Amino acid sequence: MSLSVCFVNDTSEDSNWGCRATTACLAGLVTEAGATITNHVSKSRMERSRKTHRLSATDRVFGRLGRWLGRRPAFELKCLLSRGRDLLRTDWLPKSAAALREAAHDDAFVARLMGGTESLARADVVLINGEGSIYDFQDKGRHLLALAWVAKERFGKPVALVNHTAELGHPAMRELAELVYPRLDDVVAREPLTVETLRPLCRVDFAPDAAFRLQPGHPADPAALRAAAQGAPSVSGLEHFNPERPYVCLGGSSIFLRPDRPYADPLPGLRTLIAGIQRQGLAVVLTAPGTEDHRFMNDLAAEFRLPLFGSDTPTQVAVDLLAGAACFISGRWHPSIFALTGGTPIIVFGANTRKTEALLRMMEIKAPSFDATRLEAECPRIMALLADYLAQGADLRHRLQSGAKAFAESARRNVAALAR
Repeated sequence: MSLSVCFVNDTSEDSNWGCRATTACLAGLVTEAGATITNHVSKSRMERSRKTHRLSATDRVFGRLGRWLGRRPAFELKCLLSRGRDLLRTDWLPKSAAALREAAHDDAFVARLMGGTESLARADVVLINGEGSIYDFQDKGRHLLALAWVAKERFGKPVALVNHTAELGHPAMRELAELVYPRLDDVVAREPLTVETLRPLCRVDFAPDAAFRLQPGHPADPAALRAAAQGAPSVSGLEHFNPERPYVCLGGSSIFLRPDRPYADPLPGLRTLIAGIQRQGLAVVLTAPGTEDHRFMNDLAAEFRLPLFGSDTPTQVAVDLLAGAACFISGRWHPSIFALTGGTPIIVFGANTRKTEALLRMMEIKAPSFDATRLEAECPRIMALLADYLAQGADLRHRLQSGAKAFAESARRNVAALAR
């Protein structure tokens, strides 16, 4: 009889390329390991659980004010509103190790944490898809750590926290991590910087993100790519897309327009990059892998009359698009992996964590992670790197694709805890 797996942080419902792809690939690895996912705890379910127990009226007021204010010059005030909402809301997630120990014995807390306890009670193993959740003092990261603790200490289940990035610069998050990580049965980081962060706390192994398991279908067949994109959800401007002409895909970053990060209007820098790419005789294709990217990519697509592949683009279309590009320039982790599966060189800028820097290290790419808040100033260096990558041609693409294929195989380590 196969192992019964409770899969935590199922992100398959997200309007985000990487979230959908990672869950699908991890689920595939579970099946290949001979186990069965019998219960899913979705990301959306966890988010609903957190929102249900906040001061809903406060959330509505602050949320409406924030949306009304929009971008700069009111952005700083929007940040203050966001922080004020955080202070005033009802935060039921434990903020310290002592509070988490105590909460684990509270039946109401445990039921709220999971949306019920039946998922844990029936599982042989709890597999937690960590993604990029554990950083700062984010609710989502605290939720995952609390859930891991309860699954282990309250229900006595084997718990594996895999496929994830963790940054523990916030002292309260580090305190929670120091309690939880040493008790887990398996800890797998998706990049080397997290391995270095967690090694003092617990045994941690490295395995590449499960998204490396994706394979391009027909990136070398422009007609097939265009046909697949025709009519696909959130793909627009295909009249401006000729996949037979060399093109560069341009994306955003998770650092843009976040109230918990320094303000940087992405439009001036991205405009500069578009102009620089076009001066090199290359077409530009815009990508918006997450819904937040549409806030500025829609404007750029209209302004420059460019094709835009948005957040609901089918995974295979997104992979084939990026795998067939001459280069991919962005601050996005998962789409960069999509590109690498086809050997497409990546030029990265910073994200909300150091994950893009870590990806360069993994791929042994000797290039910087450029400052996403200074893209106009960084543009000359980015364009020089683009020219260098294009000059390296097939040799570079072959090396990158070979590295991605090796990572696709070693990504199996994410489900090693399921081996009998």
